[in-house]
Amino acid sequence: MRTVTLAQAKDQLDELVARAAGGEAVRINAQNGSAVELVAVVPSRMAVDVAAFKALTDQMAEAPQDAADLVRQMRDGARY
Repeated sequence: MRTVTLAQAKDQLDELVARAAGGEAVRINAQNGSAVELVAVVPSRMAVDVAAFKALTDQMAEAPQDAADLVRQMRDGARY
């Protein structure tokens, strides 16, 4: 972890943000003894609208055969 003073952080903010975005934590110390850490934020996953997903899949036609049978048929057909 890199540690810098508040004055250094003001001068090198672009570099420190790039380092934090790359996964390196950066500690910034102030003159009054307080400190903060600059770290990358992990984006949260998008929420799934279950009702919209169900409405979409309900419109889809049912497959004529199940996936296991289809894979077996493709596998055996290529083999012999």
